[in-house]
Amino acid sequence: MAQESTRPELSRSDLGEISYYSKGKELSSLAKKSLIILSYMFGGLHNFPSTQKEKFEYSKESCIRGTLFGGMSTFDSDKLTTLVILAHELAVRVDVKPCSFRYLDIFFSERQREGRFYERHPSIEEAVKNLRVRY
Repeated sequence: MAQESTRPELSRSDLGEISYYSKGKELSSLAKKSLIILSYMFGGLHNFPSTQKEKFEYSKESCIRGTLFGGMSTFDSDKLTTLVILAHELAVRVDVKPCSFRYLDIFFSERQREGRFYERHPSIEEAVKNLRVRY
């Protein structure tokens, strides 16, 4: 029996966090997708640092920046795996750059499935397929 695929979404608790920190600002599509990714990375937005929730650009339509303390990995603390898979699932380009000795900046940009190179973002299945062809 095939398992139904469900799209990641924000929990009721996440929506409460957003309502408090956004101070009534309209949530953009990019902000919603970015917050879904961050929620899954941190096990809920209640675990995402308050200082970052205060600075988050809830209504911004283009590139949104978040700053994380420490590193990310693919298994024992799977924040990196979660980030990559959900970015592909939600068609969000993610760019990770160091901003200091202990902090990483994560930039989120919304994309579409089709279009020119700088407009599109592949699904995880397409990305894996393309990687297997190259390597």
